[in-house]
Order: sequence, then C-alpha cells, then structure tokens
Amino acid sequence: PVDPAIYGIAKAGVLVFSEILQKTKPAWNVKVACLGRVDTALHRHGTTDEQLAREWKLGLVCTPEDIAEKILHLVVSSKTQLLFDSVGCTYRLQ
Repeated sequence: PVDPAIYGIAKAGVLVFSEILQKTKPAWNVKVACLGRVDTALHRHGTTDEQLAREWKLGLVCTPEDIAEKILHLVVSSKTQLLFDSVGCTYRLQ
C-alpha cells in the first residue's frame, strides 16, 4: 500500500465492523480474514526478486492455496477471525 497508516486503519475498521455485526446479527454468522502477504501478481508488482526471496525466507508470504486452506478452516470452525500475526509470521484462528 502507498500509505500503511491508511491500510492499517481500514483493516481495523473491517475488524470492528465484523465484531459489531457478530453481536447485532448473530444469525448472519459473520467471519473475517485479515491476511498477510499473498503471492499474487498484485503483491509481486513493484517488488524486487530480493524482497520476495526475503519475504519467503521469513515466512511473511503465503500461496493463494495456503490461504484458501486457512479460510476453509475458518469457515468450518466455530471461530470468527483468521488473523495474521506479523511478529510470529503465523496465522491464528480466534
């Protein structure tokens, strides 16, 4: 993103909005996924090969197939959020 602050605010807004819907519309079964970096053409655009290699080495990027599997686990679980932990470079359901 051009401005990480705006991106962060938008992501926080999605989380808060989903939590409000979960409380006010429980029949809707609202779930949200806050993803980290996904290896797509959009992610690769403007990223050097060295940056990509570093991201893979640090576990900061996943394949679309990895993400699809994680989202499937979210959908069939009783959890409501799939969150990327940038400190541990892992995903967690909560």
